[in-house]
Amino acid sequence: MDALSYFKLQAKNLHKDYKTRFFNEKERIYDYHPKYFDIVQIFLDYNIYDDAEDFSFTLMNAQHIIAKLAGFNKWNELLKASSKELELSKLLLDNAEKVNIEEWENYIQQAQIYNKIEFDTNTKIEILNKVFLENNDSYSLTESYKLKSKVQMNSTFLYSKPLGILGFRNIYANYSLVFEIPTEKKGIVFMKINSGCINDELFIVILDSRKFDNNLAYKSYFETENPLDNPEYQNSYIQPKIEQCIAGFAHGIENPVPLSEVSYFGNEVRFTNGRTRFAWLVAAGACSIPVECDEQSANELFRLYGDERFEIHSLQYYLDEEKNAGEDR
Repeated sequence: MDALSYFKLQAKNLHKDYKTRFFNEKERIYDYHPKYFDIVQIFLDYNIYDDAEDFSFTLMNAQHIIAKLAGFNKWNELLKASSKELELSKLLLDNAEKVNIEEWENYIQQAQIYNKIEFDTNTKIEILNKVFLENNDSYSLTESYKLKSKVQMNSTFLYSKPLGILGFRNIYANYSLVFEIPTEKKGIVFMKINSGCINDELFIVILDSRKFDNNLAYKSYFETENPLDNPEYQNSYIQPKIEQCIAGFAHGIENPVPLSEVSYFGNEVRFTNGRTRFAWLVAAGACSIPVECDEQSANELFRLYGDERFEIHSLQYYLDEEKNAGEDR
């Protein structure tokens, strides 16, 4: 089956899943018995409201959704794509349990920025195969919409897909080191630390959230409730800070959120800045969390909570590494 026929079949299958719609008397909602796609999750993620009795989801609507899942803006764009572009999109849709569209586009964007080149479609196919499809330890941070390939997300998968240190970028007149952080509940988020005049005094340590105790866990801050599990969570002091976190992380890689500033003094972890965003990351299910601190605190934090896959380094170290890499290119 050629790629275009494949996408037409996927649209028909999604439409067939819609036709299984029925009214669940017990739950008092419309539900489905899908065979091919997690149609309920698709409707939720794409803001399709199906609670009206006369709701209609046509084959044309299904084609549009399939085009979006394949990385296109609309179905007509998919129809006009080259054979190689369709081949790439088919690989992505078929292997969504290993990498979803958003993760793939972020990865390619960063690779192109780092290498100062724009990849052609053949190169992208080669990268997809070598980095993701041939890697048995590669799993997407979000479940695939295709029912046959759904994978249960857990911390083992997250730990096998660790934090990424993406190098320096100019962000609003600041030269910043950027981190890519996988989370279980919120996908990929980005953080940064700005370079300054005392880079040899600023240290970065990567913490392993699986080692956290009550000294660091979000429960010490959010009382006993994870606000990401309960959207109705209210606290007159904390709620505005949570909303600021959500708004900040929503900017993505274009304007990453600053690292939390932490110190370790008197056998106690103390936050100079960023306690809420740190707690938000823990609540979101991040396994590896970078923080900014002084050298002594970095050593103590690493001893207690460090992610042993990463070493402690000063910000100056990363600046020197970036400079040396630029000279080698």
